[in-house]
Amino acid sequence: MLNGKIALVTGASSGIGRVIANKLAGLGAKVAVNYIDIADIKADAEATVAEIKAAGGEAAALLPTFERRVGQCHDKRDRRYFRSCGYTC
Repeated sequence: MLNGKIALVTGASSGIGRVIANKLAGLGAKVAVNYIDIADIKADAEATVAEIKAAGGEAAALLPTFERRVGQCHDKRDRRYFRSCGYTC
């Protein structure tokens, strides 16, 4: 049904996002598992990818550039950085 399509799933490292990623893979989509740069979340994202591959699907864990910026905002806890990332402070 989704053969040849690519699905970018944010929050796919756990919970509903993980269920959605698995469902999309089951329907034939290649799944990009988006995660933020935190060790535990990276490990969970890689586990989601492994789960999808074990079921015969295609998936990859991705850390987009904008997530790195958001991660910097959270680390610094500074209003200027939140604003530069598009957050309302």
